[in-house]
Amino acid sequence: MPTFIALGIINARRNLARSLLAIASMAIAAAFLVYAVSLSRGYAQLYRAAYRSLLGGEVAVYDTSFIGEIPAGESSWGYRKMKGNPFSDLDSYFPELSAMGYLKDNSSNVTPLDDELIQVLLRQRGVSAVYPRYQIPAVSVKSDARWEMALRGRDAILDAAQIVPPASCLVEGRWLQKEDAGNMVAVICGHATKPPLEKDLQLGESITVEVPRILDSGNGVTGFDYLNPLVFTFEVVGILDLETRRIDFNQRSDQYGDIYTRSDEEGLPLFWQLDELQIPLETWQFIWQQAATEEYLPRQVMLMIDDISYLEDIMMQLRSGFPTLSFVHTPALIDKALAKFLIEDLSFLPPVFRRQLTALVAYEEQTTMPLDLRLPLSILIFLNAALVIASNLLIMINERTKEIGILKAVGALRQEIVQMALGEALFISATGAFCGFLLMRIPATLNQLTNRMPLGELLSGIGSDFLLVFAAALISTIIFGLLPALRMSSLSVNEVLRNE
Repeated sequence: MPTFIALGIINARRNLARSLLAIASMAIAAAFLVYAVSLSRGYAQLYRAAYRSLLGGEVAVYDTSFIGEIPAGESSWGYRKMKGNPFSDLDSYFPELSAMGYLKDNSSNVTPLDDELIQVLLRQRGVSAVYPRYQIPAVSVKSDARWEMALRGRDAILDAAQIVPPASCLVEGRWLQKEDAGNMVAVICGHATKPPLEKDLQLGESITVEVPRILDSGNGVTGFDYLNPLVFTFEVVGILDLETRRIDFNQRSDQYGDIYTRSDEEGLPLFWQLDELQIPLETWQFIWQQAATEEYLPRQVMLMIDDISYLEDIMMQLRSGFPTLSFVHTPALIDKALAKFLIEDLSFLPPVFRRQLTALVAYEEQTTMPLDLRLPLSILIFLNAALVIASNLLIMINERTKEIGILKAVGALRQEIVQMALGEALFISATGAFCGFLLMRIPATLNQLTNRMPLGELLSGIGSDFLLVFAAALISTIIFGLLPALRMSSLSVNEVLRNE
């Protein structure tokens, strides 16, 4: 048996060009499968780290289901526009929901993000902490200028637990601390160009805001009384600065995409524009108690994921387990915001460049739930690679009839001929699978290393991926290579001599 398997390997080397083509086909299939089961699952630890720290986590959870999916059964769906949501960042990142509307299941309602549901979310696989978004609308007042903004309560303990704490985004002053509990202090955005957060606002200066009284009609509709607001004054203790990209005014091209550059090149920088004051959570809770009579129920929470190597898998699990909620992970949220210019202030740009930049924004479509087609596509690609190897064997039959006849004449058994043919096919398949595995598993391993995955878990993942890839490669090769191998072994000496 080993002799005939070795003979099959030698035959593969003799027809090197055709074998290399089959190896490349299997390597592509193996690489795609490894990508599906490891690399495409998540991100490196520091990917969008600064944005994640300021948002408060890796996954945004909204209490309203606006993620599009295929209607099931006899459900009734309708087209509606979402009203403004002053208690979450929906208006900032999904303006299309209120501007153009979205398709929604008529039977679905808002799901309260109460303590019970938060505890359920906390128990989900991969979730290390839940960071509720404490937000209340406000109007800032300075001289004769008034500007709508938001007060956002920050939890100093959860902020410190971030992989990259928000303090890393500061250019002046400090971030909020536990000792600030109950104090009227705030962190502002240093590159706001709209009143009242002007560029000349310095550390130690004060900013005054008016908070409307929160009116609850009792039927789920919230109203705001801006005629009798509460007035609060905050001392600025920190100034944020997060550069998003740079505009290059020297590139005057008709291709709009050429007028902005990466942030490490020369050009005018754009910054993340935050129309909100970051204040201590205890201070925020005091303000809410003064402004509202009802208990605050978050309209949005952020899930903190320590290891984002498998973030996409976690997202699939969450969306499947909580269909009445909407889940969007931070990388997708920020990628969309940058693509649509949602979080940057372009008002200071010359009109021609502002028009060119805004012209890049494509027509908005409803956010959809992606189907996980990675494994089905991997199977199809493996089947295609196995067919290439089977074709290689069929060609070999026509080229080696004389050799097969000689082997039969000297007493080779049918199963030994099958072993020789399958040995060649499996050698090609294993070589291609190994090359494809290395091609994608190395960057996937680097991703997991940046997330400080325990060594035992890392090695276990590599081993399981290796077994999966090789099993898929070898099984598909045996299934599609068995018929040509049987055809080869069925040739008789008389048939060979007749063909000669």
